[in-house]
Amino acid sequence: MHADSGDPIRFVESDVGAGRFIWSGFYFRNSELCTYPNSDDSCADEFNDYLNISPVGETYSVELNSTQAGQHVCDFSIVMKEVAGLLAYRTPYGDVLLQRNGSFLEVSSQGIDPTASGLGVCGAHADIDGLKFPLGNDQAIHKSIRIDPSVDATNPTAHATAQ
Repeated sequence: MHADSGDPIRFVESDVGAGRFIWSGFYFRNSELCTYPNSDDSCADEFNDYLNISPVGETYSVELNSTQAGQHVCDFSIVMKEVAGLLAYRTPYGDVLLQRNGSFLEVSSQGIDPTASGLGVCGAHADIDGLKFPLGNDQAIHKSIRIDPSVDATNPTAHATAQ
């Protein structure tokens, strides 16, 4: 499949003709697991989860932020290696994987506690295992993000603009 095929999922042709997924990109979605503190009411429309993947030599810098139950947050930044068509990060406790699953990128932590393993920080009611980021999000996929310099970055209502 060629990158110019109109498919929002980007591929490049290798020397042998098999397509290889291009991981780099900024992916986001509504924080579907978000609830207000001390409530089961959803706050999904008020927060966005994001996944940012950038190439660093032969590896990828992967940043993830997700707001979940009781507005507990999972946040980490790690360097992952591409192995057998997925991105992998090894810890003494097991592997964290990022793989394409249909029209999503899915995180699998195989039950690893990101905070206890030193991977990142997750609130008591937040986890990275099973998080999915849509590949077909026209507002986010493979577009540069411009932060408005007139907006205070410490303000939780600060906005980024997809270009």
